This record gives sequence, structure tokens and C-alpha cells, in this order.
Amino acid sequence: DDAPEWPLAIHEGLELLAQGPRSSTVRAGNVIWKFYPRPGSGQAVRRALIGGPGRLAYRNLAALEILGIESAQALAWLKHPQGEWIATRFAEGSRANLSATVELADWLATLHDHGFGLRDMKCSNFCSRESTPSNGATAWALIDADGIRPRVEDAARDLARLLAEHPLDGEATAEIQARYFAVHGPADANFLQRLDEKTEFFRAKLAAAQDQASS
Repeated sequence: DDAPEWPLAIHEGLELLAQGPRSSTVRAGNVIWKFYPRPGSGQAVRRALIGGPGRLAYRNLAALEILGIESAQALAWLKHPQGEWIATRFAEGSRANLSATVELADWLATLHDHGFGLRDMKCSNFCSRESTPSNGATAWALIDADGIRPRVEDAARDLARLLAEHPLDGEATAEIQARYFAVHGPADANFLQRLDEKTEFFRAKLAAAQDQASS
């Protein structure tokens, strides 16, 4: 498929899924197109050296597919005079919610064991697969790879973002940690301290965002 024209306002037949200053996402049939506008000059050198966010997301999704980690299928990366496009296969399943966070802890632990990190570990970035594993659990696939990092920069931070999906500690958050450490290994005191600090930070940030949205 060819990438949609930009700006999106002049292109018909697209379903606008999200739009913001850093990226915009549309659906065209069974393909999701995400556009990243060209940044200011301050980012030009960095992009020339390591590539823009679209190129990085495409490469990271391809790597996850090779490793067998559930994620959206990367189809294409294209340059554009005003930025770049990445195309992924549309996921037919339902978006993850709080009931999925324990299973997402397994996904995150597996990701970390393969040397990758995810700075935006939240339910809305995952979608269920139509097929399920032999153990009967739901297979959750990452559908937004902007937060993927090619190394584990801060494992406690990644896990804390998932824990913060729950506004308070309880059975669910305890099980999330148990499932994560069962796969990734036990944590030391420094890790647990940072985990608590970052969980509190993300909960406060999410609560402030909710208050602002409701005001």
C-alpha cells in the first residue's frame, strides 16, 4: 500500500485514530499508518545519526517479531518531505484493560530478558490476539512501539508504569510484581525502592492528567 498524503485533511477514506504534535495515526483498511512530522533543527543531527522515531519503531517491531515477542506486524517505513511514515498491520482484537495487567507483566519480563525496554508500558498500547496460547491465557500484542528502547534503560521504571495503571496497591499489583519477578528474577532493595518511587510518580502524573481532563 502507498502511504496516505499529508496533510491528512486532503486525503479521504481514512479513519483518524489519533492526532497530536508528535505524531498522527490513521487506519486505511487493514493497515495502520502513523505519521511523524519532521522536527526542528535541534533534532536534525540526532535523526541523521540514529534515525527518526518512525524508523526506530519499525526496526524495533521487526526485531520483536524475530524474537517471537507479540507485537504489531511492521509492514513498511517510508520517508516523506514533511516527516516519515510507518505502516503496521491492523490488530483485530480488543484493547487491553486493567484485567490484563498481570498478563502484561509476563510480556514485559520477557521483553526485558531479551534486552529491550518499554518506556510507555500501559494498557492502551496493547491489543489482544485472535489466537490464544495453549495455557488459555490471552495473547497481548504491543501495537504502539514508540516507547521501545533497544536496551533495558530502567527496568524499574518500565514496571512502575504498568503498576501505575492501578491507582492503589492491592492484590493485582502484588500479582503483577510476582509474575514479573517469576520470569525476570528476584529484585534487590535498590530496585524495589526505585520501583516504589517511580510508581508513586506515575500515579501522581496520571491523577493530575485525569483531574485536568475533567475540569
